[in-house]
Amino acid sequence: MMIPATGLLIDPRRRAWKGDAPRPITTYLWPPAGTPTGGTVVLSHGTGGSGLDLGWLAEQLAAAGLRVIAVDHHGNNYPSGYHAEGFVRW
Repeated sequence: MMIPATGLLIDPRRRAWKGDAPRPITTYLWPPAGTPTGGTVVLSHGTGGSGLDLGWLAEQLAAAGLRVIAVDHHGNNYPSGYHAEGFVRW
């Protein structure tokens, strides 16, 4: 199992669901293995999950030469918690 690079993006234009800070977005990056094909795939975990849950798919895509990025949807993921607003926004 490959451990992805983890990052934190801050969206200063939108507030966190608690309203006390800019909105955080946790990201996961699986770099392409071997010679990159030049493509990037963005994965969405769906409701209530985590970007790390898609490691099984991300690793296969990275092995094919693609850069893979997954995010934890703010307010709708189990690592950082749930907020009702996170479930009703698309």
